[in-house]
Amino acid sequence: MAAFSLSDVRFAYATTSPAVLSNVTLEVAPRSRVVLVGANGAGKSTLLRLVAGRRRASGGSARTLGGDAFECTTNALRVNLVTADWESDLTLPVSRLVAGAVRASGASVPRVSRLIEALGVEELLEKELHSLSDGQQRRVQLFCKLLPERDLATNSLDVLSRAALLSFLREESEGRGATVVFATHIFDGLDGWATDLVHLDGGMLLRHLPAASLARASLHATERRRAGDAAGRRTTDDLARSLVAAATAAVSEAHAAAEWSAALKRSRPAPAEDAAASTKAASAMQPKAPPMPAAAQRIAPVLQGALGALSAAGTTDV
Repeated sequence: MAAFSLSDVRFAYATTSPAVLSNVTLEVAPRSRVVLVGANGAGKSTLLRLVAGRRRASGGSARTLGGDAFECTTNALRVNLVTADWESDLTLPVSRLVAGAVRASGASVPRVSRLIEALGVEELLEKELHSLSDGQQRRVQLFCKLLPERDLATNSLDVLSRAALLSFLREESEGRGATVVFATHIFDGLDGWATDLVHLDGGMLLRHLPAASLARASLHATERRRAGDAAGRRTTDDLARSLVAAATAAVSEAHAAAEWSAALKRSRPAPAEDAAASTKAASAMQPKAPPMPAAAQRIAPVLQGALGALSAAGTTDV
């Protein structure tokens, strides 16, 4: 039985709205540690909510732990969804919040101790929640969310204590058989941790790479090559168009400058009794020259940007 599976899943927030996810088919085995990647708006958070049963698919089938992801209400106690939603303005001692979470979860002493150590919560216990930085608030949130022993953990946060958190999630996967989905934009520390890479692009599944594929290269290198495959051609075309446009503008600039210079040389001030009259007459007689565009000023930054982008496009690893 798969930990979760999506079959031709489509999701839109309204019948008249464009689809956030389209034709997504994916199956993830139990005990997997999945790194979910994609640009902002690619559908990562929506996919997590579908798997966790917080949203119903608009089309297709979404199943989690053997049952319908949305209809199976028992999954609410088995699937842990951690997002950035957090009441950070509460005037509440962290110690009271943590104590309440421990009491509600019924977590064992070893589990509480392990999470305190992994997330560095001890140093925050004497502070007020609203006074914490964003990173500190997320550590407290993760502590409270990860206390219950759930069969599937979905996590979409990057925190300061990243290495310790990843170590804890690995223990959850290998020790308890939990499946972990970790949505992130940061690849540091993930090589050797993930068993699967799932990449969404524009609401569609671009690829799902199993551990065997990831073992041949670093996670970051794999993703960079994917980005090169998907965007390399249009990146090169865009750069070419930019260079042609800049060169054309520069030629127009040169012609305009030549015309302006010739017109200036042809102009001769009319005789006048004083300097003011001479200046006025010269201004009146001077032919209208084409305005000088700013292409010459733009050409250097365009070229520098193009070279930088070409250099980045040709890089496959850090």
